[in-house]
Amino acid sequence: GVCMLYASDDKEKPIPFLEFASNKSDVEKEVFFYLARAYHLNYRFDDAIKQYQAYQKVASAAKAEKLMVDRQIEMCKNGKKLLRNLTDLVVIDKKEMSRAEFYRSYDISDIGGKLLVKPDEESFKSALDKKKKEKSIIYLASNNNQVFFSSYGEDAEQGKDIYIIRKLPTGNWSKPQTLGYPVNTEFDEDYPFLHPNGKVLYFCSKGHNSMGGYDIYKTTLNEETNTWNKPVNLDFPINTPDDDILYVTNEDEKEAYFSSARASKSGKTAVYHINVERKPIDVAIIKGAVVKNRDNQPLDVKITIKDLNDNVMLGIFNSKPGNGVYLINIPNGGKFLFTVEATGFATQSDVVEVPVQYTFRPMKQEISYEIGIDKLIIKNLFDEVLDDASYLLALNFIKEKSKMEVSSNDNGQSNASSSTKDSTASSDLAIKTNTNTSKTTDNTGKTNPANNLSNADIVKIGYSDAADVAKEAKDLNEQADVALVLANQKNELAINKAKEAAQLLSDASKMDDNVKKQATIDEANEASKEAEDLNQETVAAFNLAKKIEFRAAAKEQEAELSLQYAKDLEAAVKSKTADAGLFARLDEQQKKLDALAEQNNNPTLANSLKMDVDNKKRELDKALLTTQDIKQEIADNEALIISTQADADKEKNANVKQGLLDQVAGLRMDTEDSKKDLAVVEQKVARLQKEYVGVVNETALVTNVYDQAKTVTSEKAAADVAMIDKTKLEQKVNEIKNTPVTSDNSIAVNNSGKDTNLKTNDSASDNTVKGNDNTAKTADNSIADNTAKTTDNSPKIIDNATNTNDKAIADNSSKTKDSIADYAS
Repeated sequence: GVCMLYASDDKEKPIPFLEFASNKSDVEKEVFFYLARAYHLNYRFDDAIKQYQAYQKVASAAKAEKLMVDRQIEMCKNGKKLLRNLTDLVVIDKKEMSRAEFYRSYDISDIGGKLLVKPDEESFKSALDKKKKEKSIIYLASNNNQVFFSSYGEDAEQGKDIYIIRKLPTGNWSKPQTLGYPVNTEFDEDYPFLHPNGKVLYFCSKGHNSMGGYDIYKTTLNEETNTWNKPVNLDFPINTPDDDILYVTNEDEKEAYFSSARASKSGKTAVYHINVERKPIDVAIIKGAVVKNRDNQPLDVKITIKDLNDNVMLGIFNSKPGNGVYLINIPNGGKFLFTVEATGFATQSDVVEVPVQYTFRPMKQEISYEIGIDKLIIKNLFDEVLDDASYLLALNFIKEKSKMEVSSNDNGQSNASSSTKDSTASSDLAIKTNTNTSKTTDNTGKTNPANNLSNADIVKIGYSDAADVAKEAKDLNEQADVALVLANQKNELAINKAKEAAQLLSDASKMDDNVKKQATIDEANEASKEAEDLNQETVAAFNLAKKIEFRAAAKEQEAELSLQYAKDLEAAVKSKTADAGLFARLDEQQKKLDALAEQNNNPTLANSLKMDVDNKKRELDKALLTTQDIKQEIADNEALIISTQADADKEKNANVKQGLLDQVAGLRMDTEDSKKDLAVVEQKVARLQKEYVGVVNETALVTNVYDQAKTVTSEKAAADVAMIDKTKLEQKVNEIKNTPVTSDNSIAVNNSGKDTNLKTNDSASDNTVKGNDNTAKTADNSIADNTAKTTDNSPKIIDNATNTNDKAIADNSSKTKDSIADYAS
C-alpha cells in the first residue's frame, strides 16, 4: 500500500490495502500515517485527520515531529476551507513529463526570458544547497537585472526560502537577500516567478494555508512601502493536497502554465496550460431521502429528471431500498421536472427550481406522499445545512475536477438557423401572420392553430390579445396603488408610535417613583420598537409598490403596441390594395411585441421575491462564513505570535532570532489588517441582514396586496393614492433606508439616586424615528442582535435569522390582513 501511494498515478488504489493493514494488531505504527496521507491526497480530510491523530497516539514525539503530523492536520483543515467555494478552469493542454525536464514544455515566448535549473554559482547556491544537491528552477528575465530563487540558506531548520539577487553596476551579482515575511514561512518555499511587470510574484509554499504539499500563491508589490503584500492561495483546482508548482503566466496574465504531481507516477509530473479566468461550477448535488408515511410505502423509487430549460432528459436516479437515500447531480441552477415512480403508487411529476449555487455544497431534499390521497410531495430543503460528512457527497466530483482534463471546444451551444420569407401584398393573411397571443402560438412546439383560422378570426384574436394585456396592466396598477396606500398607512402608524414613545419618556422624566418610572420607560421602549418595525414595513410596502409599478408600465407599453397591431391587422384585412409597406410595419410591430412579451415573461412577483430572499440569504450566509474565517485567522495568528515569540526568546543564533522577531512583527501587522477586514465584513453582514429582512417583509406583503386589489375598486384605490404626498413618503422611506444599524437604545432608570434626565430622540419630536434604526430586527427582535455581535457561533445566525423571518412573514401577513381589512372598510 505504501509503495502504491508513491508509485501509482491512482492515489485511491492504496487505500483498501492500508485500511486492511491498519486493522491488524501487529502492524507497524507508520501505517496510520500513510493511511492518513492516502486519505489526505484523496480529499478525505476528516478521515485523514482521524488517522493522523491515531498515529500521534502511538508514535514517539520525535517521529511525529519529523513527519510534521501537526502540520498535516492543519493542512487538512485548510483544505476544507479552500474547497468551500469551488470554481472551474478551462484547460488548454496537458502533458505528462519527467520531473527533471517538465519546465522545458513551458512556452514563454510571449514574455521572453528563460526557465533553467539554478546554476552552481556562489550567488545562487549556499554550501547547504550544494550539500543537499538542491536543483530548483529559476526564471531569468530578458532584462536580467534581478533574479528570484529558492535556497536553504545557511540554516536547514528554516527550510527553503525565496531570495533575491540584483545585478550590480559592475556586472556582478549582489549578495542574496531573503524576501522575509510575509512570503517566507517556517516551511519550504520554492519556484518563484516574477511577472515581467515586476509587481506580481508567484511562488509555491508548504506553509501559509496550503492544503497539502506545495500550493501556489500570488503576492503583489506594495510600491509605497516596497514590500510584498500577504500572499493569496490560488485555490482548487490549481492547488491540491499534492505538490503544485512553478506557475508562469503570459504577459496579460490570461493564460498560465503550472505543474502538479496530483495524478502522476513517481518521477513524473503533469504540465497544465490553462486559461486563468475562473468560471462557476456547472453542477449541483442534491442529497435526498424518501420519507415513509405508511407501512406499504416502498423506500426505493425511480426518479427521472428533465431539464425544462431545453427539454433534455438528464438521467434516471434510484433511491436505496434500505434507507431511501438518493444522490442526484444536475446543472447548477434552473427548473427541472422530477418524475417519481414507486411500486403501488401512481407515477407523478413535480417541478423543482434549483437556485444557482455560489457556494458549492450538497443540497437537501425529501420525497414523500400525502397521507390519504397519495399525492407526491417534493420538499426542497436547500437552505438547510447538511452535516459535516456531507462533504463526502461532493468527493467524486472534486476528484474528477482535480484531474483537469483538456476542456472540450464544444461550448454546448448550437447555432439555430432560421429563415424569413419576404412579406408580399396578399389578402391571405391567415398563413403569413402571427399574433402575439397564447391562443395562436404555443411554446411547446405544437402546430400553431392560427394556420386554421380565417382572417376575421385572427383580427378578433388580435383585439382580444390587446384587451387581455391592457387588463393585466390595469390589475398591476391597482396592486401598486394598494401597496402604496399600505406603505402610507404603515408610515402614519410609525409616526404615531414614535410620538407615543416620546410622550411616555417625557412622562417618565417627571416621575419620582422609580418603579413606575421604569415601567413607563419599558412601555416607551416597546412603543419605539414597534415604530421601528412599522418603519421597515413601510419600506417593504413602498418597494413593493415600485416593483409593481415597473411591471405595470411594461405591460402598458405592450398593451398599446398590441392594440396598434390589431388595428393595422384589421386595416390590412379590409384593404384590397395593401402594399408591402403595411406588411413591413406589421412585421416590425410583431418583432417588438415578441421582444416585449419575452421581456415581460418573467417569474411572478411572488416567485421573484422568493428568489430574492434565497439569493440574499445565500449572500448573507457567505458573508457570515467569511466573518468566521477571519476570526479564526486572527486567533491562529495570535497563537502563532505567542509560540514564535517564545521560540525567539530561547534562540541563541542572532540571525535566526532576528528572523523569528521579524516574523512576529509581520504576524502582528497581519492581525491588525485582519481586524480591519473583520470590521468591514461585519458592516457588510449588518447591511445584508437589513436587506434580507426587507425582502422577507416584501414577500409577506405581496399575497395580501394581490388579495386586496381584488376587493378594492380602481376608483377607490386611485382616490386614496391621490391623497398621499408621494414625495414626502419617498423621502421618509429613503431616510429609513439610510439610517445605519446601531446598538440597542433601550433606556433604563438610573438607580444611583442621582437625578436622571430622560431625553427623547430628536426624531420623535420630528414625528419620525431616527438614530437607532435596528432595521434588521423582525417581530421577535433576534436578527440584528445576532448579526451585530457576530460571535463565534456565527454559522447558527443564519438558522436563527431564518426562524425569525419565518415568524416575521406570519406576523406581517397577519398585521397586513388587519390593515387591509381596515382599508377595505
